Amino acid sequence: MRAATLVLIALMAVSCKRAEQRHLIGQVADSAIALVRQYVERDSRGERLATAAWFLRVVAWPEDPAFDSYTVIAGFAFGQPAETGDSVLVPVSYHRLGWMQTTGRASVRFVASDSAERYVFRLGQHEGRWVIAHPRLEPHVVADTALAKAPLSKPDREALQARLHESRQR
Repeated sequence: MRAATLVLIALMAVSCKRAEQRHLIGQVADSAIALVRQYVERDSRGERLATAAWFLRVVAWPEDPAFDSYTVIAGFAFGQPAETGDSVLVPVSYHRLGWMQTTGRASVRFVASDSAERYVFRLGQHEGRWVIAHPRLEPHVVADTALAKAPLSKPDREALQARLHESRQR
């Protein structure tokens, strides 16, 4: 009887320890998911169009603010994250309206290309913190921000406004 009680206590202790580990892993994964959310939200506001030290700290590659083009989006949505070994995967879907293409020193052209994009952000640990290891995307900026920041011609501005209006009607 005493041996059975000790075995039962040992099994309960192991079970509690595993539950505690799953809880800790869940908390760690939550911080990775929050990082992707912050990255995507800041990117959508156009913060990657210029040098921003924050982005350098959260990606596994040297961030390059000298993009010749960037994607213009109507919005984005986060999918169900997953943990795989020492990585966290966070799916993100974008509604792309087109992209901005540099045409000169101070001019930009809007190229319409309406489609859905889906990427899976993979995060890993680096020096005790989460970093985004994949994918390396050009900036994805919401249309309202692009309209406010881009030196567009009148026809390009009207084309982007029309795409944005159409996307809001859906």
